[in-house]
Amino acid sequence: MVQVELIGPTGGGKSTLARQILEACRARRIPAAAADELLLRKAQLSWLPGWFPRTISLDLLAFLGCLAAWRRNSSLYYFAERVLGELPPEVSCLERVNLYRNVIKKVGIFELVRARVTDDLLVLVDEGTLQAAHNLFVHLAAEPREEWVRTFARLIPLPDIAIYVSADESTLIRRTLARGHRRIPKPSGEAVASFIRR
Repeated sequence: MVQVELIGPTGGGKSTLARQILEACRARRIPAAAADELLLRKAQLSWLPGWFPRTISLDLLAFLGCLAAWRRNSSLYYFAERVLGELPPEVSCLERVNLYRNVIKKVGIFELVRARVTDDLLVLVDEGTLQAAHNLFVHLAAEPREEWVRTFARLIPLPDIAIYVSADESTLIRRTLARGHRRIPKPSGEAVASFIRR
């Protein structure tokens, strides 16, 4: 099993590339699966309809994966809590909880795939453990501390392969303005550009 993570800025095309990679693997009969779908299938939950029940189920599975890997990753969990706790008041408590949930989910999915997938398989992770840096450090209200980034790099579990996916800045700005982003409360070209550059 090989875990391949797609990382990069908001609007860079990660999800589109993930779909294209999986389609190309299917066409060439290369065993491959998206991590989310694979874990739901292994838990016999792939039958769940709709985005919400699937997301909640994956969150719960990932949380169990985090608990199972507590000894290995507890320093990371505490570190993420500390980083998010020190964000300025412009970042609401609810947003901090959601960001922490995202970090835990990414780590939990990584750990579940590592522990439970023994098949000869390419497992594609759209925004996995490395992308958790985006949840922790990319905020308009705060610059990341250099020592935090170093600590994150030391603590985070790494995929076998990481692929950086991006686009030119004007495309990233256009896509992000069109989609919106919850961490850009007052979207403007300038705010989006600042967010993307982080």
